[in-house]
Amino acid sequence: MRVGLAQRELEVLEIGALLHDIGKAGIPHNVLMKPGPLNEREWRVMKMHPAMGWELLHRVPGTRAEADIVHSHHERFAGGGYPRALAKEQIPIGARIFSIADTLDSILADRPYRAGQPLSKAREEISIGSGTQFDPELVQCFDRIPDTMIEELQQRLKD
Repeated sequence: MRVGLAQRELEVLEIGALLHDIGKAGIPHNVLMKPGPLNEREWRVMKMHPAMGWELLHRVPGTRAEADIVHSHHERFAGGGYPRALAKEQIPIGARIFSIADTLDSILADRPYRAGQPLSKAREEISIGSGTQFDPELVQCFDRIPDTMIEELQQRLKD
């Protein structure tokens, strides 16, 4: 499979990715910045950020598709994600692509509670999520991206 997005779809994906967590602006600071694990109530609050982001964006003229990425970036390919428990092609293609990129970034990045993991670990985790968390056809596309390309991008983003 080749994704083959049109130029407009790439632009939507880029803007949606940049704005994906805009809804966290509405999450209370004590939940957003909590140094330890969130309790059940705090998780319910945190899981509201995609819908809050969608509410912020969808009324802005010309941003409906971008708002849909923001709204859907925590959905899971097999269902059971949030906030709407969408599955498969119900999830916009941009959100399905971005969920892989977001997971990659999350695993590679240093966090207050752990050091960033190597690319091999990120690839393993994404592979494990193929078909459940991630669109398996998009994981196949991701698997074809050379490590050197990802490492070069990482370095550019650090500089």
